[in-house]
Amino acid sequence: MAKFKMKPMIVEAVTFDELIQYGLEHTNNVYNNMPWSFEFMSIPVTHKTDDCYIVGTERFTKNHLLVIKDNEISVVEKDAFDLISEPLEE
Repeated sequence: MAKFKMKPMIVEAVTFDELIQYGLEHTNNVYNNMPWSFEFMSIPVTHKTDDCYIVGTERFTKNHLLVIKDNEISVVEKDAFDLISEPLEE
């Protein structure tokens, strides 16, 4: 079996709470202090429940992060992300 070394890369990550705050600041479509629908980086975000949004076509909860690399967004499980990343020292 071949072995691989992962190349280091720098990504940005957005938490559930950060996405909700972004939505509150970028839409007037708010119900019960929750943004109902908005766009994030040209991707539609819609409210499913107060603990779940649909980002594009993927579920996004407090157990996920939106990972941004090269203007591409991926929904990643927070636990998995924590295993393979560490904060960037600036």
